[in-house]
Amino acid sequence: MKNITRYIVWLISIAAGVLTTVGIIVLWFDTTLEHYGTVYAILTAISIMSLVLIWLDYIADTGILPD
Repeated sequence: MKNITRYIVWLISIAAGVLTTVGIIVLWFDTTLEHYGTVYAILTAISIMSLVLIWLDYIADTGILPD
């Protein structure tokens, strides 16, 4: 059961990172991915994904990150 929870936490984190990055680029900065930069978009998505992953791991107690 814990492996399923870990998988769900990873999926939610990746989706939140990608969707939030797209939202930031398109809605907040009002620009395109090409203008913002692919590398910057990837780094932004990884940063947001990591933030969400840490909190979801803590809340769900999945043990992805060691204590």
